[in-house]
Amino acid sequence: MLRQSRGLARREPIETDRHYYALVLTEEGRALIRKLHKIAAEHDRRITERIGAGERNRLLAALRSITALENRPWKINSEPPQTPHP
Repeated sequence: MLRQSRGLARREPIETDRHYYALVLTEEGRALIRKLHKIAAEHDRRITERIGAGERNRLLAALRSITALENRPWKINSEPPQTPHP
């Protein structure tokens, strides 16, 4: 989390509303974001190199489908799934 105490972000007053503040990245925060983007891009490149672009695209589609479930009203079963006995 980008926190003020780590010097990665700072609060700035919003001129049009004294009750609210904007959270703004400091130069250190922007540098960290750039570094994280590079790490993520390298990770993506390595994954694509190992599994191929087609498989990567299928994986991303599956992950998007799973993520979309978060936006659906459904009841989570707190019990673990039952494994059929042979």
